[in-house]
Amino acid sequence: QTRALEILDRRKPGDQDIVPALDWLAGRQAADGSWGNDVESTSRTLLAYFGYGEISQAGPYKAQIGKGLAWLLQAKIDPGSLPHALKTMALAEAVAMGDPAADSKTVQESVDLLLKAQKDDGSWGGLPVTSWAVLALKSSRMAELKVPDAAFLKASGYLETLYARDAAGRGSFGGTPAGTARAVILRQVMGLQGGVAEG
Repeated sequence: QTRALEILDRRKPGDQDIVPALDWLAGRQAADGSWGNDVESTSRTLLAYFGYGEISQAGPYKAQIGKGLAWLLQAKIDPGSLPHALKTMALAEAVAMGDPAADSKTVQESVDLLLKAQKDDGSWGGLPVTSWAVLALKSSRMAELKVPDAAFLKASGYLETLYARDAAGRGSFGGTPAGTARAVILRQVMGLQGGVAEG
């Protein structure tokens, strides 16, 4: 629970403004433990609780987190999809937080499926899904789960294929602000520079 304690130590007085939103989410959890019977919504909600330092063993939201994790662990998804990436990230964050409700062996299986779904070009079928997949793998690394360097290297290679300069010499990834922002964040997450070296 070291990471959870670190987050709690970093809380600021203004962070209490988040509590009403967490209360709102708690009140909308379904009886089966999910939020909307949806992997994406449930994963994002759990990430919100983890980001505030909450886990299933202590705190005012322990019941909701415990039920949410139980539902997410058994939820079936298409490997390599956006829901799969979000599910893997949420479960990896739970492991990193030291939450015993997330079995590391089961979470590693989700990570392995995500790795297996990576395409030959290094993507997971487009930049939006690739963004979440890379973030999920980064969280998995932080949770001391097995993620080979090759996965990040391939993803970096994919991002480079999206990079281009316009007539004014300005560089972008995919030619859109959203795509460029995603790519820059991912390169920073992977420990790379924001742009691409001249070739």
